[in-house]
Amino acid sequence: TGDDTTELYDFRQDPTESLNLSAILPENVEALQDCLHAFGEDSGTVATLERAPGFDDPEVQQRLKDLGYLED
Repeated sequence: TGDDTTELYDFRQDPTESLNLSAILPENVEALQDCLHAFGEDSGTVATLERAPGFDDPEVQQRLKDLGYLED
C-alpha cells in the first residue's frame, strides 16, 4: 500500500483482499512478523541494486520481455 500499515489477508477466502485481518488477528500478525525477521537474519543475503551478469545482453533482454518481466 506504500505506507507502514500492517495488513493481513486470507487470500484463499478473500482473493480480492477486502477484509484486513490484522486488527482481528494481531497474534497472527506478530507471529508472521517474527518469522519474517528471523528469515531475514538467517538468510545471510544482502540486498543489492546490482544487476545480474548478462542483464544487458540483448538475448537476455528479449527473453525477459517475452516472459513479461520487462516492458517495451
